[in-house]
Amino acid sequence: MCTSCSRKEKSGSDKVVIRGPKNDVAAAEKALKEVAKHCEETTEEASITTKPEYIRFLIGREGANIKKLREKYPNVRIMFPTEHDNDNKIWLLGKTDEVEAVKKIYEKQITDLNETVEIHVNVDPKWHRHFVLRNAEVIREIQDQNGGVIISFPRQNSGDSKVSIKGSKNCVESAKERILEIVDDLESEVTINVEIPEKEHRSLVQHAQEVRSKFNVRIRFPQRGGNHDQNEQQQQPENGIHPADLVQISGRDTKCEEAKQALLALIPISKTMTVPAEYHSSLIGRKGEAVRELMSTFAVRINIPAPSENSEEITITGTVENVEAAMQNIREKVEELDKQIEDRKLRSYAVKFEVPLKYHQRLIGPGGASIRELSSRHDVQITIPRSDNPSETITVTGYETNANTCKDEIVQLIQDLESMFSQEMHLDPRFHPRLIGQRGRNLRKVQDEYQVEIRLPGRGDPDPSTVIVSGKVEEHVYDCIDKLRAMEEDYITDLIDRGQYLVHRTEAEERAAKPKKVEITGAPWQLDNDDQFPAMSNANQGHQSQSSSVWGKRPW
Repeated sequence: MCTSCSRKEKSGSDKVVIRGPKNDVAAAEKALKEVAKHCEETTEEASITTKPEYIRFLIGREGANIKKLREKYPNVRIMFPTEHDNDNKIWLLGKTDEVEAVKKIYEKQITDLNETVEIHVNVDPKWHRHFVLRNAEVIREIQDQNGGVIISFPRQNSGDSKVSIKGSKNCVESAKERILEIVDDLESEVTINVEIPEKEHRSLVQHAQEVRSKFNVRIRFPQRGGNHDQNEQQQQPENGIHPADLVQISGRDTKCEEAKQALLALIPISKTMTVPAEYHSSLIGRKGEAVRELMSTFAVRINIPAPSENSEEITITGTVENVEAAMQNIREKVEELDKQIEDRKLRSYAVKFEVPLKYHQRLIGPGGASIRELSSRHDVQITIPRSDNPSETITVTGYETNANTCKDEIVQLIQDLESMFSQEMHLDPRFHPRLIGQRGRNLRKVQDEYQVEIRLPGRGDPDPSTVIVSGKVEEHVYDCIDKLRAMEEDYITDLIDRGQYLVHRTEAEERAAKPKKVEITGAPWQLDNDDQFPAMSNANQGHQSQSSSVWGKRPW
């Protein structure tokens, strides 16, 4: 069976298209309907309505409750509403029996949550401050995770240890366990001192809450801006740590040590690595795009020296983990650049050899098609001298193996051409374009018909009419020559006919357009007698010939 089945995503349509042979399509359609029917019979969808404040409790701390249900009922998909949903429904999708079981569990839990009870738990007053610090942050967190129960601590300094918890039964018990767990941690907690330079505190504070939540510890930074200006007595180091650099972590001993390492790992460090100066521009990228992307990806600062500094040292600043990741990425880039340079060296291998000028055009081919195909097939660059260059040297550049293979193929081609029977003939240069045809179509047709090669003269050839016809069979060569002469004769005859018509028409036009000659005789300037045409520069002569002047009598 060979079919294809497709359905456009996000189309909102239930239509499925099956393509293939008729019998296979019918079989595929039947199988698909059976699968759909089975899924419809064995799959159930159900929903349970709940209150928004119960959702976090049902999910559990870090998803613990829902993980247990999914492990027990792996064939059920449980979907809780998001903050933006208004229906507050839990959707279940899966096998019918498992969906029913999960639905009963949630319905029972929600029923229990709707039953409000109030219990009390004793908490030593010395730990009350931990719960109400930072606007009762710990209390609010417990309430949010346990169905919105109400937790009331006694007034400060009242000496009362009774804490009231009011809400649904399950949520109240869960909140009580969490409070006792926190108290147990407080009673068994230790405090360790960590020396962190004051200048790094600002960058660590923004990550401190994440460390607190992850390891369930308390972190206290020294007050900013006063420690170094206090009197000498207050500035005494504690356990060898200056008060301004002292950070305290409180919690269980194992958690404190883990929190310490996590905090130290967040301290920015600077490392240098050597990168060849010629690679710096590649790391920077166009207008700094590459280095900015690198800094953004790994959350580090990278300082690349200017070309005038003549330095190969690159400085990377950030957290230990991020710096190491950025350095590894740069090492990989350097290795890639090394490979590119090595590859360029290997590709620069050049082999030169002589090929007679008469075969250059044959290697180039119509419009350069032959040389392009040869270069592409061997992944090399072939350099052939221009037509006005008398050199016979051809250069092949590329990988050594490819260049030598290409050279061998060209040499073999020339040898094959040399072994062919060749015959020279002369064809009117005006006929050459007609012989070639559009994109060499006519020339290829003649060559294929007679299984020969026709070499036309180049621009620099002394005799533009010389054409060489070569082939393996002598008879084919002579047949092709006869064909070419016949084609030339037809072309010349046609050319003469058209030329005579054009010449006659041109001569007639010239005769019709030829202007008539105008001849002037007896003009004064044509006379050779000074009396008839006196010189104006001689006044005396003009006076003597006044009576006989051709201009008539003068008034003076």
